[in-house]
Amino acid sequence: MGGLKLHFLLFFLFMVLILGCRKSSPDEKVMIKEVWSRPVGMAAMSGEADSSHAHHMNMKHGEQYTGVVYMTIQNPASTPDTLISAESDICERIELHQSIMKGDQMFMQRVEGGLEIPPQKSVALKPGSYHLMMLGVRKSLKEGDTFPVTLHFQKSGSMIVESKVRY
Repeated sequence: MGGLKLHFLLFFLFMVLILGCRKSSPDEKVMIKEVWSRPVGMAAMSGEADSSHAHHMNMKHGEQYTGVVYMTIQNPASTPDTLISAESDICERIELHQSIMKGDQMFMQRVEGGLEIPPQKSVALKPGSYHLMMLGVRKSLKEGDTFPVTLHFQKSGSMIVESKVRY
């Protein structure tokens, strides 16, 4: 009976070791949650926006109108993945930006080389932090609208998500 217990214990320890040291499977792709954007409307573009929400609607960058996309990216894998780029038919291009506070002013800077998503962690793209900046927005986006955004990851590949417009 003692030998049987020892064999069972060794088998159990072996299984714990194997399962604990397993590598990520190719199926462990990043997961995207809570994708949303701010309204970009003709009223905002013409300066007729309700002042209570005007600062949320869009900004003029040169002669282009811009919008933002926020989300939470979860990486269940045991290795990092990187958000390389994004695109959407509703704008000319999308850049990854980070908001940075310098003194009492907030600045945005483009993030070069992508955004690493650490293994078994989440990264939030949110106001005042990382975000996807839509440049050259081609159409009005009002609260409740949705539009597709294609995200390109180094390991997880490309995936299409729907962004819901809200305040």
